[in-house]
Amino acid sequence: MADSKPPPPHRFQLTFEPTWLQQQRQQHALARRCHEGIHCPRQTFRQTFCRKAHISHNCSLAIVDPLLTTTPSYHRLSEEREEDEEENSPSLGGKTDGDNSPWHLRWPAINLRDDPLDSDEQEASEGRLARDLMRSRTAVRVWRLVSMALAAALTVSCLLLVSRHDDSHCRADYPQPGEGTDNVLKWMKEAEVADGHFWCGSTIAEAKHRGCTFDKLHNRWMSPVCEPDFEPAKKAVFEALGGGGGGGGGGSVGSVGGNGDNGAVPEFRFYRDDEGKPGARISDEDLDELEVLTPAWTTVGHHMTHCMYLLLQAAAALNLGTKADMVVHAWEHAKHCATVILNETRRSPAWDDVASFGHSQSGVCW
Repeated sequence: MADSKPPPPHRFQLTFEPTWLQQQRQQHALARRCHEGIHCPRQTFRQTFCRKAHISHNCSLAIVDPLLTTTPSYHRLSEEREEDEEENSPSLGGKTDGDNSPWHLRWPAINLRDDPLDSDEQEASEGRLARDLMRSRTAVRVWRLVSMALAAALTVSCLLLVSRHDDSHCRADYPQPGEGTDNVLKWMKEAEVADGHFWCGSTIAEAKHRGCTFDKLHNRWMSPVCEPDFEPAKKAVFEALGGGGGGGGGGSVGSVGGNGDNGAVPEFRFYRDDEGKPGARISDEDLDELEVLTPAWTTVGHHMTHCMYLLLQAAAALNLGTKADMVVHAWEHAKHCATVILNETRRSPAWDDVASFGHSQSGVCW
């Protein structure tokens, strides 16, 4: 029987292996290199893996497994290529499985470093992490507080804008007269003591006792002695409103216009004050019992008619020598009425229309 010969080595072999197996074999091979004194093939290895500070530690962990060192990675090898590479480059062939190993193991260059921390470095690292975490938490708290403050400010601003928008329907955008309660009381006192002044008193009981009535065009109790002197201004303002002469506004508590004069003169209404806003309407009967200095609301049309009426009353007093309401003698009230009229009329679409005609003249004053 012929001597049996060992089978020839395989010329080609294709091997697949999982990634974790490749990584583990690479670590063992690199550790073996350090243990056997083989120089690292790259500068990277010399700087990171083969430093003397780490050789003893890494090599002590090197446990070479024949299975890991003899199983090649994914390569297609040939005998001719093995011979060339064994002559020109360092390899682990013959070192892992004997000198007759037919395989040439080629390992990819990797950057591995096992650098355990000592206790001081670990404490320092933990301290840095704790400080970073504390700074992050502090920043989150600060931004949260800032966001809450901005949200609160935005909410307050929105509420103020809404409140102002709601009041815009009630309050005109022109200044109110500088006739506060103190000024009114001062005028009332002067009206009482001055000669030729017909005052209705400081209460509605006293006003009724003197025969005074609440006049809607004056917005106050007026003496019947002055009624004839008010007629020229009253007639002029009603004619300007297109209702003809005369109206029933002077004296009594009855409404001005509304029922007479073909309905051209508006019916003047008053409303109670409800914490700075118009409330329920005040009937004519309630007006007869309304105490002096009671706050109330009225319409813009009523306000403009009242102002024009008092300006006409001032002109009547200058030209006709008639008596006038005490506020007609107050310059501040005259400016207030001019502001009311001009601010309302300039909103008219015809404000800029070229429709007024006149002549230049030579004036005279005295």
